[in-house]
Amino acid sequence: MAIADNRADPSGLTVRAAYVPPSHKTGVGDLLGGGLAEGQIPVRAALDRTVAVQTVPYPPGIPLMMPGEKAGADKRALIDYLLAMELFDSHFPGFGHDNHGVEVEHDAQGQLTYRVYVVTQ
Repeated sequence: MAIADNRADPSGLTVRAAYVPPSHKTGVGDLLGGGLAEGQIPVRAALDRTVAVQTVPYPPGIPLMMPGEKAGADKRALIDYLLAMELFDSHFPGFGHDNHGVEVEHDAQGQLTYRVYVVTQ
């Protein structure tokens, strides 16, 4: 099931639509705007949850999790990595990381927390 469709493009090139696993067929707009997204939760609570947006630490800028992907046990290292960056950012203000898909929240005491959007369980 690697290829779902082959069509000839007017330029003479063959266009191939890759197979998309069922867990990735919902669009981000559907996840965030269609009532499927629960909202943001702390990264420390994201294990075994399904993310609603890409998680892209920068640098290097390589997507580590895609919308609709479950942060299961195989993603534990990624969760720990984000928590390490959260800890670093809280200890060294002004030297924070840029993580696409991860929101930074400060509470009334100024404590920093990384948050991600997840899908309703």
